[in-house]
Amino acid sequence: MTVNIIETLGASESGGTAAVTITTSLVSTDRVVVACVKSTTSGTVVVSGFSATWTNNAFHTLSGADVNILSASGMTGTGTVTVNGLNTGGDMVVYVLRSSVGNAVVYSVGSGNGTASTAASTVVTTSSNSALAGSMLFMAGTVTAGNITMPATGASPSSGWTQDRLTASRRKVMHVSTSSNVSLVGAVTSDATWPGAVVVAAYYDNDVPTPPAAGFTGWGVPIF
Repeated sequence: MTVNIIETLGASESGGTAAVTITTSLVSTDRVVVACVKSTTSGTVVVSGFSATWTNNAFHTLSGADVNILSASGMTGTGTVTVNGLNTGGDMVVYVLRSSVGNAVVYSVGSGNGTASTAASTVVTTSSNSALAGSMLFMAGTVTAGNITMPATGASPSSGWTQDRLTASRRKVMHVSTSSNVSLVGAVTSDATWPGAVVVAAYYDNDVPTPPAAGFTGWGVPIF
């Protein structure tokens, strides 16, 4: 069982707000994930759309380098997702996630980390979490000086990530699908002295094996 990305949409802020229209007809088991990367300190990220309750799954709040990954489920049909509280240079990426077997896609684990000031080429990582095979993993990060490198040394998975958005060489959003259980770690760095942050989040399709029904299952070797 796997989680698939059905639709990916991105937008830059305009007057503190960015919005995208989801054209996929959502079913109630889908999950919509929103990654928000800010560039300044003003504004608090608030996601709205589909009359849903949006939950902040993974975030790190840092002066000039806020990063959030939020999600919601139970929506149906098509509609618009709006993010308020972004700022000049801020970005959002919206994903529609769907299970390959029709199960509900759920949030699994996430974490974030950042630094107010660190030397060039210093790597900042998140804590390590276990992500299940078939999960969809997301990483979002920002640095306010220099050029971002993400994933950086120490990230897990260390390869296979797809870049979904890069803005001004400093704000980045990526994803990867897991074929086996992994330790999920985000890692970011810059080639200049920088403050910055990185967050990671994992989602899976909530597949719970059903035990065999009780009753006669066939002849076996007698034990008496």
